[in-house]
Amino acid sequence: MFPATTTAQLENKKVKFCQSDLATILFSLGTTGRVKGVMLTHRNLMTVVAGYAKLERQSPPVMLYTMPLFHVVGFFSIFKSVALSETVVVMERFELKKMLRGVEEFKITHVACAPPVVVAMAKSDLVDEYDIKSLEMVACGGAPLGKDVIKAFADRFPMVDLWQVS
Repeated sequence: MFPATTTAQLENKKVKFCQSDLATILFSLGTTGRVKGVMLTHRNLMTVVAGYAKLERQSPPVMLYTMPLFHVVGFFSIFKSVALSETVVVMERFELKKMLRGVEEFKITHVACAPPVVVAMAKSDLVDEYDIKSLEMVACGGAPLGKDVIKAFADRFPMVDLWQVS
């Protein structure tokens, strides 16, 4: 059991840490073997944020997260958005129709997703029913995309950048 701590005690307590100190441990699902924990340092987290902070934009991005936030891509995405004060829309459960409606309604500029979402966007006729001109970038992580899917997506959305992240 932890001792009770007041807010005043927390405010006065100085904490020292180094960039190389452990910040979090994320676990794999074990789909290719045993479950594995990956230790990430404060430097790992800040490097992700620093990489995005350098990107210059005319207007603030509006992010849509379709993946679980406990997944490494979801975790880093939401961490980045909090650090950079981005507007975020989070889906409870992915459904293509709801995602497209969200892009249209909230003028989503960036979507973070898993490969099946990119496949659905590239192939589904539902896409034609929504105004998704605000979309600038789709970041896909969790597994690599096939060349055929990348080409189909690029052909259908020539103005949208497709990033593969891991």
